[in-house]
Amino acid sequence: MGATIALVLFVLWTSRRHLASVFGKAFGTAPHVDDRDEIMSYRAAVITLLVGLVGMGLWLNASGMPLWLTPFFVGTAFAAFFALTRIIAEGGVGFSRTQLVPAVFTVYTFGTGLVGPTGLTSLGFTYTWSSEIRSPLMASVMHALKMMDSIGVRRPRPLLGAIVLAALIGTICSGLMTVWLAYTYGGINLQRWAFLGLPQTIFGFVGDKLQNPLGSDITLPRIAFAGLGGTVMAGLMYARHRFINWPLHYLGLPIATSLPISVGWFSIMIGWLFKLFIVRYGGVRLYRTIRPFFIGLIAGQISCGASWMAIDYLTGMVGNWVSVGVP
Repeated sequence: MGATIALVLFVLWTSRRHLASVFGKAFGTAPHVDDRDEIMSYRAAVITLLVGLVGMGLWLNASGMPLWLTPFFVGTAFAAFFALTRIIAEGGVGFSRTQLVPAVFTVYTFGTGLVGPTGLTSLGFTYTWSSEIRSPLMASVMHALKMMDSIGVRRPRPLLGAIVLAALIGTICSGLMTVWLAYTYGGINLQRWAFLGLPQTIFGFVGDKLQNPLGSDITLPRIAFAGLGGTVMAGLMYARHRFINWPLHYLGLPIATSLPISVGWFSIMIGWLFKLFIVRYGGVRLYRTIRPFFIGLIAGQISCGASWMAIDYLTGMVGNWVSVGVP
């Protein structure tokens, strides 16, 4: 998690002038800043951010989390979302996860004594939106904006309404369908990780920490390791931006031991080797020519998974698991 936080701090620092322009435009001190090419106005974005942060903090506090702890937890969660978006968009991985979920990082930073029983319970419920984050919404929006830019759309404001509408419809429909399936067929008879493994993991963690408190003898070494990870990440970022022939990219460190990378590292290496030989011996022209073929491989796998889901639905088959990507 130290590497993740270091990445976010680095991005915030390098974009400090742009962020100053954004807040200046939002609060009227920089009216000359042009935000017409953005998905929403800077004023609306800043106001929405502030209202959302305050609302999240009050909601978490009402659920039992100490008020002083909410800024740290929310900041950690947003750091994870932000870092994953950067890694997915720049690194080219289809999805990923952080190596440590925000709730666990919070508990192992402050210990169970400071977090308290109600705080632990509140953190348990945050798993629903802050732990299973291999495909964050921020990354999907980033891809949509890139696609619009690629086809020459310079006024993306209408896309915002479509994104909000799709998110609302998807959330409502998936929630209703999940409840209906669970009550009709029994959740334990459906996907075991979603209805059995994940709930047991979440509140097993809460119960374990209530019965086995964490003191400074456990938290301090972990804070030190997080600091070490941040230091190594800072060194990699410095080397990447200072030395032209530096071979290692820093984006891999925050997700190096996450489940998607642990399972899919060999496929990533094969893709990297193909790109290496194509660019080295065929140049950028061959790379751009052959790129649709590899995009087709990705689309083919997704289409295959979707097709078998449709076939199972039409034939009444259940229990067939077609993995798209990695588990």
